[in-house]
Amino acid sequence: MALNNNFVDTIYVVILNYNSWQDTIECVESLLNSTYKNFQIILLDNKSPNDSEKKIRHYFEGSIDTQINASFFNAKIKKRNAPLPYKFYNNENAHTEIVLNESIKSNFLKYPIIFIQTNENLGFAGGNNVALNVLLSATIPDRAKVFLLNPDTFIETNCLEELSQITNDFFIAGCAIKKYEDPLKLSFYGGYRFFKPFGIIRPITNLRNRNKVDYIYGGALLTNIQTLRKNGLLPSEYFLYWEETDWSYKAQRESIELFLAEKAVVYDKVGTSTGRGYLAHYYYIRNGLKFYSKYLKHYLPTLIAFNVLRFLNKLRKGEWQSAKAIFDGSKDYFRGKEGYTPIG
Repeated sequence: MALNNNFVDTIYVVILNYNSWQDTIECVESLLNSTYKNFQIILLDNKSPNDSEKKIRHYFEGSIDTQINASFFNAKIKKRNAPLPYKFYNNENAHTEIVLNESIKSNFLKYPIIFIQTNENLGFAGGNNVALNVLLSATIPDRAKVFLLNPDTFIETNCLEELSQITNDFFIAGCAIKKYEDPLKLSFYGGYRFFKPFGIIRPITNLRNRNKVDYIYGGALLTNIQTLRKNGLLPSEYFLYWEETDWSYKAQRESIELFLAEKAVVYDKVGTSTGRGYLAHYYYIRNGLKFYSKYLKHYLPTLIAFNVLRFLNKLRKGEWQSAKAIFDGSKDYFRGKEGYTPIG
């Protein structure tokens, strides 16, 4: 793990936790067992209501052992000394204080593990942007890499090694994603294409399509500091879903390359913190319409028509919560709602 962060080859790994402390601990353990050692972990908790902060701190302090039941992944974890050195930040406005306070910024990068309690559910983009803001305001080489990693993932031991070899100037790269439950099976190569008239998303599963990437999967996304400076922070108006689509779309307009690092493997549990219920459908529908109104306005009528068909299909199947989510998401888009929306 990196103790001196003045080198261009340091990888800053940003993990945003929400109600997923067990997954987060596994994810951190996989990082600690990387063959590549020059990295720093920046872990954030988005005010999880399930004691995630306490559990993760106990883990760092050595009072919670890592338990990985799957033999495939357990074999990749080596015994280590506990506790783990970390620095914790927490106050009423942690996400603002850390960005603005010069003394915090100067000390921030001296610790191998940073743990930030945002004290507010800022969503995917807002939570990650806390760390990205600090990195952008600190004295870090432009080519230093930043790796956004979902907590419900487990990286292959040579994943960071593969990512460290990327030398592009301006880029956003995706990793090869395999299923945690079936680790020998490839899910996709970390990028998507989508059929624009109807908003149908297709994961890239064949490297013949590697040059036809519309956006990079945000659950395992690599970039560098100079790309962040050029492309800006993740768009926070979505709260959940479509942020990386917007960010990737904007990047392509800025001549920033999107590509697939197919040798860097990440095992994904797929949405354990948000699931696939009402919230997932609601934000996906509302924010998809928002994205189209921003970038693909000429396709908006066909997307709306297709969402009506989605709604009717859910009714036909008796999937009432999903149907309600599609209706509510569409309604709130037309009402101009964005960011976090209280449900109920």
